[in-house]
Amino acid sequence: MTRRYTICSLIASASLFVLLADAAVYVSRRSHAPMSVAAAVYWTDTNANRVAMYYFETLDATGVVDSSANGYSGYITGAVATAIGPRTIDGSAETAYSFIGDDWIAVAQAGITNVNIPWTLAATVNPASFTNFAFAVNLGNSAEANTICGFSVAQVNSSNRFRLFMRNTAGTDSMVITSTASYATNEWHHLAATYDGATNYTFYIDGTQDVVRSDGDIGATTLNVTGIGALRRSTLMQFWNGKIDDVREYLECLSSNAVWDMATQTTHPAGSTESR
Repeated sequence: MTRRYTICSLIASASLFVLLADAAVYVSRRSHAPMSVAAAVYWTDTNANRVAMYYFETLDATGVVDSSANGYSGYITGAVATAIGPRTIDGSAETAYSFIGDDWIAVAQAGITNVNIPWTLAATVNPASFTNFAFAVNLGNSAEANTICGFSVAQVNSSNRFRLFMRNTAGTDSMVITSTASYATNEWHHLAATYDGATNYTFYIDGTQDVVRSDGDIGATTLNVTGIGALRRSTLMQFWNGKIDDVREYLECLSSNAVWDMATQTTHPAGSTESR
């Protein structure tokens, strides 16, 4: 028997296929299942509230380039641009910075200048060590030694943990959020922290919500400098040992979906151990 297909039936079949495909993508995203590299599209950050963004792919006469509209370039001291192979998404060249000893990158401004309004801080990190409470990224105040807002590593009961550490300008209030799991050295992980401007701080590891704290603001906090690879305030200390890539600051509390997209559609799969 000869089968006859009408235009309407073909359109209906195609529409059903598209609906099923969309449903599969939705389920994958909401369950935080690993994304297929072949199906992924490299995430393009067009957020108007980004206030500092360091891809580390481009240098200018002074050092690393801020890809936001603010132009907060970073000055390199010792840190070495390191080729880490092609991007997992589009195959183009990828560069991170390696830090050892007292290497760091200084930015004379901070994109986030007040931690009591909505904000997001994010970075992709690869620690060679979890000792000495070393900082991957810190926003501080060049005039005093109290103010801290940044990501560090720590050993807690002999477990390797990531931390969000904050302290106000007066030194009267601080907050530490520690990752719930332990992590290995020499692996890439994406860290992100958000604050909704009222109550909730959320710490994400590899795009997945790890800890939520409902503490409200920590008091007046004035940030005016950024340290990448060190704890920077009026003094410089607690240097990072390992690699750092893709540092971003936003004056917005990004949604969990936006953090997930940023973590999973950028350059390093969680836990990857690419040889350098």
